[in-house]
Amino acid sequence: MLRFILAAMVVVSHLTSLNIGRPAVLLFFMLSGYWVSRLLAGWQASVPAFYVSRTLRVWPLYAVVTVLAWLLHAHAEAVRPEGLWSALTLLGLAARAGDVIGVSWSLDIELQFYLALPLLAPLLIHLRRAEV
Repeated sequence: MLRFILAAMVVVSHLTSLNIGRPAVLLFFMLSGYWVSRLLAGWQASVPAFYVSRTLRVWPLYAVVTVLAWLLHAHAEAVRPEGLWSALTLLGLAARAGDVIGVSWSLDIELQFYLALPLLAPLLIHLRRAEV
């Protein structure tokens, strides 16, 4: 329900002059970080399996929506095929042009977090044990 409220805040921000979308996105990222780190803490498989699981959760639907959006844009304006391939790679999209959907930057940031978390988790656990 909280995720629905946050998404509604972003929609309201886009449709009105109320600037409530940015805090909603930041809160959504914080909650996602918490949920994913809890998922990783209970993960029984390997780290590569974690990467595959997270990628399969996000990328297929993203790819379908990106292709459909690209096809819709192709009818309205001149778009290049390399723009589609650039968008489908997703990683790094927040730092470069080519976001066909317009909001893919958030998925890029989410996947970067997924990539960093398993690498940072052992370090954070070690630091936590060193404090005790």
